[in-house]
Amino acid sequence: MIVNDDLDRLRKTARIVNRLAWAVVVGIMVYGVPIVYGYLISHGIPKETAWMLSLIADGALAVGMVATPILAQYGVKAGWVGSLRWVAGFATWALNTAGSWFKEGGPDLGGVLSHTWGPLLMFFAVEAAAQFQRKIADVIRAKEASQKADDDRHRTATEQLRTATAELAEARATINQITEDAIAKVQRAEAEAASIRTTTERQIADIRAEAQSEVDRIRTEAEAEVGILRQRNADAEATIANLRAAAEHATAEHRATLAEVRAKAAEAVALAKAEARTTNISDYRTGGGRKTSGGRNKTTTAAPVRVSLSDEEAVQKCLAEHPEANYQWSQADIVKIVGCGWGRAPRLLEAIQRWHSAATSDTTTEDATDATDDTTTGLPEVTSA
Repeated sequence: MIVNDDLDRLRKTARIVNRLAWAVVVGIMVYGVPIVYGYLISHGIPKETAWMLSLIADGALAVGMVATPILAQYGVKAGWVGSLRWVAGFATWALNTAGSWFKEGGPDLGGVLSHTWGPLLMFFAVEAAAQFQRKIADVIRAKEASQKADDDRHRTATEQLRTATAELAEARATINQITEDAIAKVQRAEAEAASIRTTTERQIADIRAEAQSEVDRIRTEAEAEVGILRQRNADAEATIANLRAAAEHATAEHRATLAEVRAKAAEAVALAKAEARTTNISDYRTGGGRKTSGGRNKTTTAAPVRVSLSDEEAVQKCLAEHPEANYQWSQADIVKIVGCGWGRAPRLLEAIQRWHSAATSDTTTEDATDATDDTTTGLPEVTSA
């Protein structure tokens, strides 16, 4: 990957810079040992130990150079390690320029300057290497963080892809299973539909055959019943014709009877009126005319002779006097017209009322055949008590 290549290149560059810094430090150390050694010998330092001081100062500076990149790699501040670099660098400069500063006859500025360049270059080389190590460490940490984030994202994406792939595989398996089940269900449904269709068609054919048979049977029975009804209708019409003929014959006989009764009634009424206006001779002889009383004859008016009429004749006489149907009869009217006693009047009144009822009933019946004749029908039969 690109990030790994960048990290490798940065680490390689850091190693190269570190080696070059060490080369500078080692060269300055080698250059400064004789200078410091001569100065220390001149000041009574034994030869056996005079060479060690320069190396010790340079070793302290080397400690700073070794510790700085390690601390920078983990993002830790240098702290005392940085102070150690400064102190070791100043010590190296002081040891290298001490002979020129304390030379007999005064300081040798040219010697100080010439002996300053070595420690100064070593100091700046060490500081530059330390700064470079810190910057490179920051860049490496950023790259590593980026790579870790990329790795985490890649790992997360890989896990999600693996999960999605598993879910997709499971979904595909589920879809395949559902598809197979659906196909099987469709096939079963088609088979059932075909079976139902066949059964339904067979049942429809059976129902049609049964319905046709039932229709034929009903038609036959209906035709037979229609024939029977027509025969019955013909018989009924014949019976009605016979009954109509019999009714007409009975009506004719009834009218003849009524005419005969009417004639008899009219004759009886005429006879009753004549008798009512005629005085019986024997009555006239016995009680009629004038009688004398007290030696003198006194003429009196003869009383009307009461003729004894039957109930039928009495009713006919009353109806001849008042033929209107809505006349309100009373016992006084009957006594006045017939000349009967008050004991007989209730019976005659009841007979007149029965006649009115019978006449009304006859009128209603005869309206269906001959409304004109009903208004002139004869009197009902009245039996004498």
